Amino acid sequence: MLKKLIAIGLLSILLIACSKPLPVDKKDYVGTWLSADGRIHLNISSEGRLEYKNKQPNSSTSVSAPITEFNGSSFSAGLGSLSTYFKVTQAPQQNADGTWTMTVDGHQLKKLDE
Repeated sequence: MLKKLIAIGLLSILLIACSKPLPVDKKDYVGTWLSADGRIHLNISSEGRLEYKNKQPNSSTSVSAPITEFNGSSFSAGLGSLSTYFKVTQAPQQNADGTWTMTVDGHQLKKLDE
């Protein structure tokens, strides 16, 4: 049990250490994003960290990791086999009413006011 806790602690330190600031052209991604039904919560920091929660009726997914790469509008977070790909089909954009939206993995997210 102690070995497992040490391994988790070391992995956490490694994930934090691997964070690098977001590219300047991706600054619009920074913020807290929420789906209309409240089941998907995404927070992206300017330091390149991602906190993601997807709470569905029969399952739940949670990711806390550094963003490791952008591929166009989409991005990956995590390390190696522990990496998760987020497909962005609509990059962050400001709407006429001033709200920001983006579509990630088929879900439209709205940026919370900060």
